[in-house]
Amino acid sequence: MNAALLKTTIEKSELRPEYFASSLDISLKTWRDKVDGSTDFKLSEAKKLAEILGLKEHEVITIFFK
Repeated sequence: MNAALLKTTIEKSELRPEYFASSLDISLKTWRDKVDGSTDFKLSEAKKLAEILGLKEHEVITIFFK
């Protein structure tokens, strides 16, 4: 996962971490661990996050799979 690119994309969205955690049905600590790269996103979480952020397919691949 490209944590730096993910963080930049999240910051540009101007949405709060609590919103993402709630949307993914995870705790705020778990959200932070996933964004920092300490733990992996489940595929379903990555799909939901991509939807929230409005990511295109190539952006999803670059962030989560390279």
